[in-house]
Amino acid sequence: MKRSWMWILLALLCHPFLNAQPITKSNAEKMLTAAKMAEEQNDYYNALEQYEEYYKEKGDRDIKIAYKAAQLHLQLRDYARAERWYKRIVRRRNSKKFKNPYMPEARYNFARILKMNAKYDEAIEQLQLYISEAEDLNKITLAKVELTGAEMAREMDPVVGIEILNAG
Repeated sequence: MKRSWMWILLALLCHPFLNAQPITKSNAEKMLTAAKMAEEQNDYYNALEQYEEYYKEKGDRDIKIAYKAAQLHLQLRDYARAERWYKRIVRRRNSKKFKNPYMPEARYNFARILKMNAKYDEAIEQLQLYISEAEDLNKITLAKVELTGAEMAREMDPVVGIEILNAG
């Protein structure tokens, strides 16, 4: 009898501490809320991590989150990852059911990133597509300058022995 009271007392004392532990992984809505809060606080690395987790959990459907992740990678100057995220956005074609709201601006950013990653032929192709799709004359002028720069860089001899890596 004495032992059973001891076990009951032990269970009652430990019960509040056991409830404090999370039982399941946070759901998608919590991840999205945490990402938005982190972004508002200028904590871009954590925001990006939460957006990417949310995207993985939701699948390949949420183009808004893909665009947000691409922008954050660009802002953090992680051009290799930004390239992959922008590629997802640019590949999403317009159809009867879906109109890509981030085009053609996403194509312009994608082309700039390709140029930064020394993929000049692809950058030239994307810039030419952007110029044919865009309507803003100022942005078209900027794209033509980027196009000229990519064509010039393609013809230049590469610098040997120097490699620039992302520090982050």
